[in-house]
Amino acid sequence: CEAAGEVDWAAELYSAAGSPEDSLRLLCGALGDALSSSSSAAAADGGAAESLERIIIRGNDAAAALSSASGAAGASSAASSSSFAVLDLWRQLLAARDLLAAASLGDPVSALRALDSLPCIPQDAHRVQRCADSLPSLPGPLARLLSSLLVAGGRAAAAAGDRARLRAMASFAAAAAPTRVARSAFEELNSLHDRLNLPA
Repeated sequence: CEAAGEVDWAAELYSAAGSPEDSLRLLCGALGDALSSSSSAAAADGGAAESLERIIIRGNDAAAALSSASGAAGASSAASSSSFAVLDLWRQLLAARDLLAAASLGDPVSALRALDSLPCIPQDAHRVQRCADSLPSLPGPLARLLSSLLVAGGRAAAAAGDRARLRAMASFAAAAAPTRVARSAFEELNSLHDRLNLPA
């Protein structure tokens, strides 16, 4: 099912088999792919938006089921740790969706609020190195979105006049380039930073 791209059906089978963690892990990948596609296109068509919403609804259901199962008595610490990691990835992907949506609407306040929920992107100079050091363990769905998230966050920070946050993101992009961040994203962040620091 997964190989054929039948995400809905595969997720439903996992859920029916009492495996919400596998279902949610699959949906994390699907949401990451959908966000990557929509962020690289000028505008998502109606079918793509509908597919994205369907993934989110099914993912929220799987997350709720996994949260209940993880809190049940008898859940092992290893299972709980694995479940927490998948739930955390899902929450971060929802924040990524909110960031990209707010940025596309030109709403820097909402974009920066969503950015606060993405620990993989530094918000200040003190976290730049820690975020750079954690890049090798960044889950694939977030890693594929990193350049788009940095550009969206950088534009929002520039629009809000937040020099410190923009500087932290530009420094992080420099540390992550060229293997983790696209050159175009790195160049745009530097350009935004330079423009924001020009004398009035």
